[in-house]
Amino acid sequence: MIDWLTIAVDFKHIPINAGRITCSNPDGTIDWEVPTRTQARGSFEQSTQVRSSGFIDQDGFCSTLLLDGNPSKYLQGHNVFGSDDITYLVELWFRQVCFEFNLPYSIFDLNRIAYGVFKVTRLDINYMFNLRHSMDVNSFLIALGETGGTKYQRAVNKKGSVYFNFGSRRWSAVFYNKHTEVNVRNKGRRLLMEPEQNQKLLKYVEKAIRAEVCIRSIELKDREMSYGYQIENVGIAKIYGEFMKKLDINGNTRVSDKNILAMPSAVKGTYSLWLSNHDVRSLMSRATFYRHKKILKEEYGINIDKPTREIGSNVVSINKVMELEPLACPEFLVAANLVILKRAG
Repeated sequence: MIDWLTIAVDFKHIPINAGRITCSNPDGTIDWEVPTRTQARGSFEQSTQVRSSGFIDQDGFCSTLLLDGNPSKYLQGHNVFGSDDITYLVELWFRQVCFEFNLPYSIFDLNRIAYGVFKVTRLDINYMFNLRHSMDVNSFLIALGETGGTKYQRAVNKKGSVYFNFGSRRWSAVFYNKHTEVNVRNKGRRLLMEPEQNQKLLKYVEKAIRAEVCIRSIELKDREMSYGYQIENVGIAKIYGEFMKKLDINGNTRVSDKNILAMPSAVKGTYSLWLSNHDVRSLMSRATFYRHKKILKEEYGINIDKPTREIGSNVVSINKVMELEPLACPEFLVAANLVILKRAG
């Protein structure tokens, strides 16, 4: 699902009256001024940042409307499940913001959005994956934080959430316990539905881990995905999968005795040295090290560049995250019309 968007929509409108930031010259004349941001609160008190932007014509109309926020939470009251249909989601988001600020729009404005003619400078995508029981979620995160990483950086564990490519201006990823996030007192995070529905949804996600990718403007531009129609042509799920493949996720638990017996003799020796916490890189030629590293990683899920982990009750095997079972949207949310999915037809 799409969890956050920052977009610019070509839309001629009277500027939203939210105040202005003005820069004046020493003689008192105005050098430039821009409208400030304001908030659209929506039906569920979930805010979207809104600002009139672009040039102002001779009749006082602005050319662009900027939206920044979580469209799923703004429209649904929750972001546990939602839509990956970017043009449909943006159309509903745009309609609701215009209604709130009494901004008239035309069928041509809606058609442009339906065809994906809007600029995107931030795109967050997430999906949830099911684990066997609720204790596995935190165990998974512990193992992930200790052994995960990207090509350039190790994973960072902050308050139970595990970040990849932390601080990057291009893209980043985060894994966290969604059940813990929505089961808090903070109004901005908790579920805003009827108590019975809240409890059903909390129960449904208690075994789930959330994996989220944030793609920023520079990366979107380099991948030629700066506009809604470009993102739609590639597909949200495909984009998400491409970034998940950038993550080096390896639990480095011990290989079973059966698999050890099946190892080639030379590789078995390298594995035994690594298991004994030797620096295997220093004990063999560079070519041999990388050849054995490739075999052990591809065939056995072991990365001899990283330390061993003992098997225990708090260790979860996390060799390939995409092999986790995806968590589907529950039928009771769909039946109660509490989730936006795809455009009909």
